[in-house]
Amino acid sequence: MVNRRKMSIILVFVVTMALLAITGINAFDSKEEKIAAKTKKRLEYAYSDIKNSLKLDENLQDYRKVTYPEAIALNREIAREIDDLDQLVPIGSIEPLYFVKNDFSEIMILYKEADGTNVMRRAKKEGNQWEKYEKKIKGAPIVDIDMIRVD
Repeated sequence: MVNRRKMSIILVFVVTMALLAITGINAFDSKEEKIAAKTKKRLEYAYSDIKNSLKLDENLQDYRKVTYPEAIALNREIAREIDDLDQLVPIGSIEPLYFVKNDFSEIMILYKEADGTNVMRRAKKEGNQWEKYEKKIKGAPIVDIDMIRVD
C-alpha cells in the first residue's frame, strides 16, 4: 500500500513537472518571438531614418543590397573593399547595410552609430584604386527597444 502511494505521488510529481516544463518552453518561445519582432522593427526605424536623412531613396536604384557572403560570390575585390569599410563601423552601431553599384564601380555601407549619427561610407573605383568617402548626418536616436510595441 505504501509503495503504491509513493508511486502515485511520484507519478503526479513527474506529470506536474512535465506540464510546467512545456508551459515554460512555450512562454520562452513567445518571449523570443517578441524580442525578434521588436529588433526587426528597431532596425526598420533606423534604416528608414538613414535613407531619409541621407536622401538615398532615388540614388539606390542603381545599387543592389547584398550580404557579405553574396558580395564574396559576386566579386572578391568588392568583398575586400566591403570588409575594409566594415572595419570602420564602431561597436554599438546598428548592423550595416551593404550596397554594390550594378556596374561594380562603387560600394556603399549604411549604418547608425550609437549616438544616432547616420553614416554612409563609400568606396568608388578610380582606375585601379578605390577612393573612400564618408558622410555623416545627425539622425534620430536609436529607438529604445522597450518603447517598441508588437502585437
